[in-house]
Amino acid sequence: DEKYIDTVLERLKAVPKGQYYVDMAVAWALSVCFVKFWDKTLAVFDRETFGEFVFKKTISKCVDSFRISADKKEILKQMR
Repeated sequence: DEKYIDTVLERLKAVPKGQYYVDMAVAWALSVCFVKFWDKTLAVFDRETFGEFVFKKTISKCVDSFRISADKKEILKQMR
């Protein structure tokens, strides 16, 4: 919820990268953050912070989601 989103995003940024299942979990969590808190998540979402795999997998999960609008999906697709 609104009370914890900043903490959640900060903790996701701090998760060590490079383990497949950990990276998948971070990508899934980020996709949920995009659904509920688009602006805050987009503000911290970049390749350098999350790594290439998490970055691309998050975009993929968002594009596949029925909970994200088509215009927002296009924004993420252009980020690839």
